[in-house]
Amino acid sequence: MGCTYRHTNDSYTNHRYTNEQTTRTTSAVASTAMSTMSVLATLMTLMVWMTLAVFSIVSTASDSALLQSAHAQGAPAGVTPAQTAALQITPPATARITMITPPDRVFYPGEEIKLRVVFTLDRAVQLENPEVHYEVSDLESGEVVATGVAPFNKTLATAGWVELRPEIPRDSNLRWYRATLTFVDGEREIPIRVPGLEGAPQGMLEGAREVALGVTFEVALEAALEGAIEEAIEGARERALDETHEGEREWARLEVIGGSRHGPTGDSATRAAVSFGVLPETPDYAEWSVKGVESVVPSRKVMAFYYPWYGNPLVSRRWVHWPEGGHNPDTVDAAGLPNLGAAHHPALGPYDSHDPRVIKQHLEWAEAAGIDVLIASWWGQGEFSDQALARLLDAAAETSVRISVYYEAVPGSSENGALADFRYLLSKYGEHPGFFKHEGEPVIFVYGRALGQLPYDIWQRVLETIKSEYKVKFIADSLDARWAELFDGLHMYNPVGPLVGGSDMRRIYESLVWAAASQGKVSSVTVIPGYDDSNIGRTSVIVAPRRDGALYDELWGLALESRPDWVIITSFNEWHEGSEIEPSVEHGDHYLRSTAEWAARYKQASERTLWVERSSMPVVVVPGKQYPVSISVVRLGDGGPVDVHWELPEGWAVSGVEAGSEPEPESESESESNFIQARLIVPDDAAYGEYDLQVTLSWRGFDLKRPETVTVVDAADVPFDGVGVWTELGAENRAFGLVQRDHPDGMTAPVTVDGIEARRTAPGVTDAKYIYFDVADGFIFDASGVEVEIGIEYLDERPGTFRLHYDSTNPMGGPFAGAYTDGPVVTMRGTGEWQTAVIRVPDARFANRQNGATDFRFAVGTNDLTFRRVWVRVLDGSGE
Repeated sequence: MGCTYRHTNDSYTNHRYTNEQTTRTTSAVASTAMSTMSVLATLMTLMVWMTLAVFSIVSTASDSALLQSAHAQGAPAGVTPAQTAALQITPPATARITMITPPDRVFYPGEEIKLRVVFTLDRAVQLENPEVHYEVSDLESGEVVATGVAPFNKTLATAGWVELRPEIPRDSNLRWYRATLTFVDGEREIPIRVPGLEGAPQGMLEGAREVALGVTFEVALEAALEGAIEEAIEGARERALDETHEGEREWARLEVIGGSRHGPTGDSATRAAVSFGVLPETPDYAEWSVKGVESVVPSRKVMAFYYPWYGNPLVSRRWVHWPEGGHNPDTVDAAGLPNLGAAHHPALGPYDSHDPRVIKQHLEWAEAAGIDVLIASWWGQGEFSDQALARLLDAAAETSVRISVYYEAVPGSSENGALADFRYLLSKYGEHPGFFKHEGEPVIFVYGRALGQLPYDIWQRVLETIKSEYKVKFIADSLDARWAELFDGLHMYNPVGPLVGGSDMRRIYESLVWAAASQGKVSSVTVIPGYDDSNIGRTSVIVAPRRDGALYDELWGLALESRPDWVIITSFNEWHEGSEIEPSVEHGDHYLRSTAEWAARYKQASERTLWVERSSMPVVVVPGKQYPVSISVVRLGDGGPVDVHWELPEGWAVSGVEAGSEPEPESESESESNFIQARLIVPDDAAYGEYDLQVTLSWRGFDLKRPETVTVVDAADVPFDGVGVWTELGAENRAFGLVQRDHPDGMTAPVTVDGIEARRTAPGVTDAKYIYFDVADGFIFDASGVEVEIGIEYLDERPGTFRLHYDSTNPMGGPFAGAYTDGPVVTMRGTGEWQTAVIRVPDARFANRQNGATDFRFAVGTNDLTFRRVWVRVLDGSGE
């Protein structure tokens, strides 16, 4: 999430492009080819022809220097640079689009398509019969669907407007169109300037460019009379740059104001694009709606994070949030689409969250897509999003969709601030029929940022106080079961961190579901269609490509397998971070349709009867050896043993399978823990490389799959005895179950020291430097406390120290509930030799809780550290 809320009310500064009136003078120059009068006549003719042309010439400092040099070498006597003729070429008047209404440029069912475009002329000109010709084409297919002519209504000497009323065929799909505009006055076209993405005009030079040209007027005029204006100018410029050119030359200083490579008339004249959307009169929701699908488990819900923080001048009298990252919605791109602080363009245009039409449409879409709850981002009492919440709740009460609240931040990071906010929300909205309730109680989600603003014990006091006054359930943004002891459930706002970090999302989901279920609380896993925050000015950009919908489908499939109580979508409309499923110009309604399909499958899936509490599988093996495998599962109810099915590569085997069970003493339901232990046998002739295998656990009609990837290596390559993972560092790291990941505060660069490849810390976003590592989730993930050995081979190049920070099961061991627990300090003496440090960790958790979804890091300080190998080895009870 991370979009810091702020009101944005930057109006677009209309910098008018002005051609200043200049004086054209020509000094009398003696010439053997022309008389003084003929020179003047030539200059006038050239000026007329060049005025009709619109051209672009790049100015260089060397041009002026060359003029001075050429004048000194061969200019006629008595003519100095100060006396050189000043000739200014001024293009025809240009029109600039300064306003388009409606600003959201979307037309609703039953609404006449009427688009008003306001123009400002760069100077007062006489217009005989001004009008705008337009051609409307489908933005996706490019097919022309309408053409027309609109009269230009001149309201001021330099301003006027046109109104486009194209007749667009309407069907059951939402469509966007591009209207290409041509400004015509009789036989001539007037170039149109359009505010672009950066506020710069399109197809025009900004400001004046001065270019010194040495010209032979006879050659220039001859070419000009033949119609080759640009060729004449270029030829004259080439002559000026040719120091070996012989003969007498005439000199003129040419100042080009504006300019384009298009001619004054015809199809090549500058045009403008203005886009608009049209909502269908009769949507085809019935074709894909999942309304009425009966859920196998009635409490299962599909939810989506929702952002009611957008403002449009038509409703709120200002732009709110759309200008995120310094963008200006009043400007457009080449397709005529608004310039927004977003990865994509909403199909509803830059709308207002207070607009009843928008709210109604959002609820209609959510209902059709099988979304039961919209979790509305909330930023404070009486604030913009709070005002929108009241309207959203009223509208939702008329539908099957319900509204919850996402509590974003604690005012002043104070206990009283949290208490005041919750009392306000529950007293004002808690009993509203549109508010989502679970087991009869309103539900409030608490974002991780707010969670981190108060200590655990303060949150405990806040929740106890509020629950003594109101019936309410709170859902925490955390994977940590410790928060499930305090809150009524767990969720994860955004899985993009683990996702781009290469984490196994299957295990992330399983871990969260078990963390909540183990406490008898609500579990929620989160899916995203993609993520892209590269267009809002952030210094550290994160992008998770959508892959044409494949990412969304993959995450939904894993979410369905994990069988949480609720599936949450990030997001319905967080446009800044490109995680929206709301229809867009770029993707249409694909993600709503996909959501409908997955929501139906999720609600009709079988009930979950089995959870994996923890598991351990070797991820790196050598031929001819055996490796321990352990899986701890919890089953719902009693009966026969859990069925275990192994899918192994050819020639591989398991032996010594043992199973045991014992009741779960702290569980509120009748359940048992099952311990499955075995030994994986790797054949002697196993070739080096990666192998896929899978363990499937079955209980009462529910199958829980655990796919694994095992890498076979040469025994000589393993840097330790026993079972573990490691990585070799260099220009290209070689990872064997352990990955070194760069992060903005933990950057590295490849180096070579005496022929040995390695990596060295590099400058990041902070002075302090770190090196981050991620242990393969199949080896250790969210362990209940396992003893491991961490080794690092480093270059002892200077006196100093570095320290291990690791993800621990001890919530008091370090920041973020032990995610950054302090390990031992390693002392360097500056021997200049490669050294090895081995650190024992008694309580590793390794749940991907550090930056970049990593498990441990080395804190180096402000100096540098060069390292070539790191490993993690599991220790048995004897420390071996």
